[in-house]
Amino acid sequence: MLTQYLMATYVLPTTLTIPWHDRCISGGMKSSNDTDVLTCVIDMLFNEEQVERAVQLLLSTIDRTESKAGCLSCSVTRDAIKAQRVRYNEIWKNEAVFRKHVQSEEFQRVLVAMDMSSEKPTVTVGTLTGKTGIAYLRGLHDSSDPATILDDPPQDR
Repeated sequence: MLTQYLMATYVLPTTLTIPWHDRCISGGMKSSNDTDVLTCVIDMLFNEEQVERAVQLLLSTIDRTESKAGCLSCSVTRDAIKAQRVRYNEIWKNEAVFRKHVQSEEFQRVLVAMDMSSEKPTVTVGTLTGKTGIAYLRGLHDSSDPATILDDPPQDR
């Protein structure tokens, strides 16, 4: 199941690492010589009643995600001004390892958190090639042919 949200745009004010979790931002990004480093950033806004549950769900993915081969960083941050605003961020060595991760149990938890969001989440996935958005993420998740994603950029920008 992939969230039904479409890409929405808003500017996230200065973020603050969640102070009660020492792994919110890993001990620095692991080095990579690969020029195709891929980043997935998901900005979400939750109701006050849901935010703690959603944050705990996202935090539960960090250790297992960071232990995967190819994961350079995984973090969860909360907005310093509006605590209901949460950013989930992953950095991967390349698209191939991210593609595999999108099918994982850990990423399913991220999708559940996205579904809990009170507004449409903003999803940005890309490398220097500029691939972004929830359509690209949906294509990675649903595609059985990796070439279809690489050759057909998303139309949601």
